This record gives sequence, structure tokens and C-alpha cells, in this order.
Amino acid sequence: MNKVIALLLTMTLVIGVFAGCQSEKPTDTNSNDTKVEEKETTKEDPKEETKEEEAITLRYMWWGGDSRHEATIEAVKKYEELNPNINIKPEYMGYSGYYEKLVTQLAGGTAADVMQVNVPWLIDIMRGGDLLVDLHNQDVVDLQHYDNTFLSEFCEYDGQLVGVPNGLNAMCMIANKSFFEELGVEYDRKWTWDELLTVGEQIHKENTDKYLLNQEINQMFQFVVKAYIYQLTGNELILDDKSLGFTEEDLIKTFDYVQQLYAKGVIQPANETILYVANENPTWIDGNIGLQVEWPATLYRYMYDNTDLDIISLPVQEDGQTEAVVMKATMLTSVNNNSEHKNEALEFLNWLMNDQESIQILKDVRGVPASSNAQQLLVESDMLNPLMVKAIDNGLANPFTSESGFTNSSDVKTIFNEAIELLAYNETTPEEAAKEVILRLNEYLN
Repeated sequence: MNKVIALLLTMTLVIGVFAGCQSEKPTDTNSNDTKVEEKETTKEDPKEETKEEEAITLRYMWWGGDSRHEATIEAVKKYEELNPNINIKPEYMGYSGYYEKLVTQLAGGTAADVMQVNVPWLIDIMRGGDLLVDLHNQDVVDLQHYDNTFLSEFCEYDGQLVGVPNGLNAMCMIANKSFFEELGVEYDRKWTWDELLTVGEQIHKENTDKYLLNQEINQMFQFVVKAYIYQLTGNELILDDKSLGFTEEDLIKTFDYVQQLYAKGVIQPANETILYVANENPTWIDGNIGLQVEWPATLYRYMYDNTDLDIISLPVQEDGQTEAVVMKATMLTSVNNNSEHKNEALEFLNWLMNDQESIQILKDVRGVPASSNAQQLLVESDMLNPLMVKAIDNGLANPFTSESGFTNSSDVKTIFNEAIELLAYNETTPEEAAKEVILRLNEYLN
């Protein structure tokens, strides 16, 4: 019970952070409501033939957009066809609200048997106990086609392998080619952060409707601040010994850069971007924004309205310690450790990740597959978006070390987001914000 209370408290603390998280292209205006596929209670002939087998129902929960929903439901139906005694009940929704629903269900003992989990949530989820199956202690899910280093670096919590990575992600910039062609600006090159500032300011001066960079304010920490500090210092934010990987001077320089992005019109004002998720921002849809820092797994959301896109690498620091690219698992698929049908859930997970039919149905709806076998199959079948492959190749050429659990914790994200919001609205200085953030981080870590 103590673990349950602890997890509920954790959820309460971080719920505000996730309230503004971006959602994927919704199925309809109620996309954040979980969709539950209802099935007929009777089966046709195949089930009659295997009536001696126990009929089992598994719940499978994930978040995503239309293309992910459609492909996953098709895979579920194929699995049921191959396993007539298994009924899979799909439960799916948009990104917004998924975290809160997941941790509430885990705490209450009502979570799905198989579920999609975001890696940064592990530190919050696993504080409640061993709620996810440790895949090191099972022999059902075949992991031979997954890179062992990637599994240990990106998918473990306290030595436990708590999920199978659905895909690889490498931070990149999505470029609107038409925007740059109209302005006569070369985009497909190695940008520096300073060039981004200079060129962006000039573009906005010449046409105040246009902005070089599109970034939701609650994504500034993930895609700009962390990347900037990593390159500046060569360290992640919170080191393994819980010390800070940056100095106050580093943080002042980073926050000064953020404030200049807004002050010089490189980024659309925060009071405008806060109204939309990035791919639904009318200014982006109208073609008046050139770049978006993102994970390539989200590319399909931007291609919904504009197919004239390209992928380029993140800007770099001229005097930084590294140009390495931040990588992570797009998400994990995990099995509920309290499932009544744990073995059947593991068998379903193994089929989802390793079976050729499943791989060809799911394609890249969860990013470039992490399994080398799946990658090879999709490339040979011409089923992998080449822009996503380009982003992953850029990352794998120079990957940054994995981020620790504390760097990914929702508490750290909240501390930074609150400072960034004050900077964006010019309600604090970089010096004041840096002092406040370091004070709060040390209080949290100690």
C-alpha cells in the first residue's frame, strides 16, 4: 500500500507537467479519450475447434495518432486470427493524458497486461515497485536482434530490462523546404546555434510573419536547452553521482541564448505557440516557419499537412565539447508484472516485436525499429521512410551517451520549464533563472 501511495503522490506532483504535453494528430476531437475496441463475445469456427484451450483476454494500451492506431489494430486482429483462444482488447488514445492514466492504473492495480511506456517515465513508475516484468528473467521474448548495449543503456531501470524498445530516435531538425526555397536560404548544411540566431533574426526583420524556428515552450527544455548544454559541456544534466553536469556560467549562457531566440523573433512568441502542438500551429501549416527540432518518430505528424520536408542535423556549438546527437528509444512496450496472464502477454509481445507479419504491418509507426532483423526486412520491402533512416544514421554516426534517470525525471523537467517560461515572457534574467534552477535542483537531488 505504501508503494501505491508513493506512486499516486508522484503522479500528483508531475501531473501539471504533462498537462501541456503535445498530442499526436488526433483521430477526432475527443482524441484524448481512450478508445476501447469492443469485440463480439462469440467466435466463429476456429475457436470451436480449439475450445479445449482456455479463452484468455489481454488488454493492450498505447498512445499515438491515426496511423499508429490503424496499424496496431490490424496487428492485433492478425494475432487473434493466429491464436483463436486469445482476445486482445485494444485501448488507445493521444499522448496528452496518457501518462496520468497509466500511473493511476498501475497504482490501482487496473493497468493493461501489455502497455506502451515512455522511457523518461520509468523513474516515476518504478518508484512504486516492480510493476513491469524484468525481461532479463524470462525466456519467451527473443532479444537476439536487439543491440545489448542499447538495451542496457536506454531500456533498463536499476538493472532490470523493463520493456522492449519499439524504435530508435535521434534528435534532429525537420526542415520545411518550401520556406527556404522562397527565401533563397540554404538549409541543408551544418548550422551553428549562433547562425540560427543571426539568420533567424534577419528573416523575421524582413517579414514579421515568418520565424526560422518552431518550438512549443514546453518542449524548449527537451529540444533546445538540453541539446545546447550537452554540446557546451559534453555532460548530461545530472551525473550518476547526482551532481550537476554544468556550471552556473554554462547555464547563464544557455538561458541567455533562449531569451535571445524570443527577443529577436527567431521563435514565434510563447503566448502564440502555447495555443497549439507544434504540427498544428497555423503558422507552421501556412508555411511561415522553417525548422522544427524533433524526434524523427514524429515525422508523420508533420507530413500530414506538408510532404515537402527534409531532415537535417541539430545545430552545433562552435566552441563546444561535443557534437554528439542525443538518442533514445522511441518508447518501450512492457508487460504488467501483476498481469493474471503474464506468459500469454509475453508471447503476444514477442510476436509484436519479432514476427515478420507483425513487422510488416506495424512498419515505422513507432519509429525506425530497434531490431536489426526488423530494419532489414522493412528496408528490403521498401517500407521504411528514408527521412527517418537519415535521422537515425546521423545519430548513430556520433551518439551521445544515454541520459540518467534523474536527468529524465519529471521534477527536473518542471524546474527547467518554469524557468524557461519566465525567460520567454522576459520576467526574469538569465542570471536570476540560473541561480534559481541550480538551487532547486540541488534541493531535489539532496
